[in-house]
Amino acid sequence: GRVHTDVGDLQTDLKISSDKEKQLFAYSGSMKTTDWNLQQMLGNKKLGHVTFNLGVDGQHTASLYPTIMLKGEVQQIDYSGYQYENIRLDGEYKQGGFNGQLTIDDPNGSLHVNGAINTESRIPTFNFLATVNRVRLNDLQLTEEYPDTELSLKLRANFTGGHVDEMNGEINIDSLRFLSPGKLYTMDNLRITSETTDAQHKRLTVTSPSLRASIDGNYSYRTLPLSLEHLVSHYLPSLIAKREAKSKAKPHLTPENDFGFDIHLSDAELFSTLFHVPLTLYAHSTMKGYVSDRMERIRIEGYFPRLRYKQKFYESAMLLCENPADRLRAHARFNEMKPDGAVNVTLDANAYGDSIQAQLHWGNSGEATYSGRLDALAHFTPAPLTTTIQI
Repeated sequence: GRVHTDVGDLQTDLKISSDKEKQLFAYSGSMKTTDWNLQQMLGNKKLGHVTFNLGVDGQHTASLYPTIMLKGEVQQIDYSGYQYENIRLDGEYKQGGFNGQLTIDDPNGSLHVNGAINTESRIPTFNFLATVNRVRLNDLQLTEEYPDTELSLKLRANFTGGHVDEMNGEINIDSLRFLSPGKLYTMDNLRITSETTDAQHKRLTVTSPSLRASIDGNYSYRTLPLSLEHLVSHYLPSLIAKREAKSKAKPHLTPENDFGFDIHLSDAELFSTLFHVPLTLYAHSTMKGYVSDRMERIRIEGYFPRLRYKQKFYESAMLLCENPADRLRAHARFNEMKPDGAVNVTLDANAYGDSIQAQLHWGNSGEATYSGRLDALAHFTPAPLTTTIQI
């Protein structure tokens, strides 16, 4: 039959049955529509119209998720101002998740997904293989960046958890190919694994030909900013008190981060290509340290032997941030390389007693030498927040 609604017409050829005692409603057959108004039906401004022709076989039982077998084609669907074409579905919607195949063969890229995804279960599960071929994210209006750029990759996911804090399993990205005007970046493999041994210990690792990173311990990305605020508040209470006053109306979270991290980079091409970070590394670089709410301690140590940022070259760049005693201390040094020598720069800063004391030293190694030192002191007072700076 044909169904007329405010959002469009639906043509159906269905066999319908029901069992009142079991509170069961079942149907099978086909459903077809042209220019069905999803935006009006769902109230989602990112959606537009959809045209599909699907075979369905479903069962609905009271108080349970429906079970629906879907097979057919979505000829077109509007999303975020773009009209996707040639989408094929073949799978089962059951218990709030989908298990089967999804294929998109659009002029601006193709996607094939085979596997199971369930975001509605108590612990969300993901077990699928996705093949992305020559997808043009800018033309699909999924981002304003990356014009005239194509992305291809294979992604295999097998993990549980609805948030990175809860992830247990692994994600493998193979055969990454990122082609933009004048630039081709390829990566053989990127592997992300996460495992939980108990409630207080997790381990996240990321490995690729140019990156090796691990986080080990009890960590939560949601509460990490709070951990840093709490640490800083011991040394700059007036500066942090204003932020905490603004957040009192929000649900209170108690950070319990206690983890170490270790990062090794042999080059930064991944970040410069995909995220437009103007950084080039010429030698093995490291960052490591720990954050502990239990001990109220932090240490971040980085070393970058040779690098270029934008058009400037640096050597022996080093960063250290820690709170070994009654103060939060930061130390940084680097050599800026120039045609006639190098400029050596060192910065030391200490935060304690609602004050920041900083010293900047510089000097060069050319034929004509110069050097200098700058001392600065900033003091904060509360109610209202006032800053006094002496140089």
